[in-house]
Amino acid sequence: MAWDSEPPAIPIGLEGTIDSNGIVQLQWLANTEKDLGGYKIYKSYVKDAEFSGITPRPLQETSFQDTVSMTLGNEFAYYKIQAVDKRNNRSDFTAILTLKKVDVHPPVEPKIFAVKKHQDRAEIKWYNSSSKDAVSHRLFRKVMGEDADWTLLAEYPHSQEISVYVDSTLLVGKTYLYTLTALDDDGLESKPAQAVSAKLVGGIKKRFELIETAINEEDKSLRISWLYPDQAEKYWIYKGTKDEQLSLFKVLKADKDFLVDTSVKTGKVYQYYLRAVLADGSLSPFSRKIEVQIPAD
Repeated sequence: MAWDSEPPAIPIGLEGTIDSNGIVQLQWLANTEKDLGGYKIYKSYVKDAEFSGITPRPLQETSFQDTVSMTLGNEFAYYKIQAVDKRNNRSDFTAILTLKKVDVHPPVEPKIFAVKKHQDRAEIKWYNSSSKDAVSHRLFRKVMGEDADWTLLAEYPHSQEISVYVDSTLLVGKTYLYTLTALDDDGLESKPAQAVSAKLVGGIKKRFELIETAINEEDKSLRISWLYPDQAEKYWIYKGTKDEQLSLFKVLKADKDFLVDTSVKTGKVYQYYLRAVLADGSLSPFSRKIEVQIPAD
């Protein structure tokens, strides 16, 4: 027999599948060499690591059945094959075939770690799922004590790394629950995160509806009157000028809806702000700036 050092051609058409039981089916096209000895199959669970041979002797067939563990955490299995002739000349390896296992494990749930409550909004902060195959996160809300289902507020791709949501659609007097889930690249959804609750702090406070000013021409005193649409216990009046820092000037009981300031000086410009104190101790927003110039004599 003549000496033969020519290796066979690289096999082509390598493809395969993995089913939900971990059964791997591989197949490829047959080589045409007359002295072909068969095919050797190699496998790895890490693409860049060393592959191990899983066929003790060359296969004569162009298909092979293998198994992979569905309980191990690796998501992929990698295969490559080479052809061998009867003098043990070996072809180069095929390109690596990447097979994705059917995912039976949902991603790890996210974790909400902070809820910051304000008078007009709530901020929900969370840690994203630690699962590498998580592709998105979903934030849900419902009203505590109501039978309505959870409402999807937002969905974020995992790549955006968003981990805070500001909810400015809350209603006064209601308590809201929030939870999160993660979705992986196979559509599996995690368990819901531990729900947290939020309620507006004291509710949204109303603003002053009407503010009027009038200067008494005789004594140059200034009268400020107002209308506040909510039940207040008292009013704080702040006063300042361009040269004097704004500070608390007067505290009036809620039965008063005006202030007469006799300490103003002619020719000067004064600035005032009003604020209401409600029965629960919460504060209204500041009024608009009230700026008045006292006429010179």
